[in-house]
Amino acid sequence: MRYLYSDNHLHSNPIRGSGVESIARKLKKSNFWFVALVGLPPTSYGFSLDTQGFKKALDILVKECSILRSSGLKVKCLGGFHPAIIDKMVEKGRMSIEEAFRECESIFRLSSRYVRDGLIDGFAEIGWPHYSTNPQYIVLSEHISELYLNEAKELDVPVHLHLEDGGWITAYDISYKIKRYGLNPLKIIMHHNRPRTLKHSVDMGIMSSVPAIYGIVQSIASLNPRFFVFESDYLDDPNRPGKVIYPWEIKQNIMKLHEQDSIDEEFIYITQVENIVKIYDIEPP
Repeated sequence: MRYLYSDNHLHSNPIRGSGVESIARKLKKSNFWFVALVGLPPTSYGFSLDTQGFKKALDILVKECSILRSSGLKVKCLGGFHPAIIDKMVEKGRMSIEEAFRECESIFRLSSRYVRDGLIDGFAEIGWPHYSTNPQYIVLSEHISELYLNEAKELDVPVHLHLEDGGWITAYDISYKIKRYGLNPLKIIMHHNRPRTLKHSVDMGIMSSVPAIYGIVQSIASLNPRFFVFESDYLDDPNRPGKVIYPWEIKQNIMKLHEQDSIDEEFIYITQVENIVKIYDIEPP
């Protein structure tokens, strides 16, 4: 049987990495049908940490998505605000926390306009740090996340959430926010969700995107597949080759486990096609 594959969270960097053209060729050869391409922070391209730098980064994302679509892949294009940028604004950009606050709000308005104008399809990756940092940065990231979540509700667009791996409490917090903001639960995706938290998010009916590392896929094979998809979270960074995994490893790792009878055809179809169709409101292949 010929299976089709998808990557729900992939980055590309045409300035410092290979860009999407070579990635697209390899994906097509591996029977991929869908990619969610997520923008990188401006610093990944050597741009400034202000709104103008973010605009340049978003314009690269839009162009890379266009190249991917021309290859025949179905593509959703997501951009926005990575919470680690706040640390860099203050510590490297020498902004005060108030200056960073104003810049972050400006960046939010910019990315919102890109969605409203149809240039990108949703927001990613929004959230708060998963590492120890200054409490000010966490408060600011939560404020910006609230702006994005309210906008996502109004526009009914998908959001990839950047979160801590806190187990039950992380899943509960997102479940609570979905209800509090009246969000579409299919469109709020817990990005890079790992087994510790995933088992709880599945129980709570929250959609997740899981790094398709062999051991992780193996460990979650018994969970209900209707609440997660798979991602590579590939960075396209020559200084970190193959991180987190190469996109085509999604297929390789899934097929290894299928050949070992750890996952069946239904598991593959639900995670690779059916859930993607539901999240992004697109026609199945």
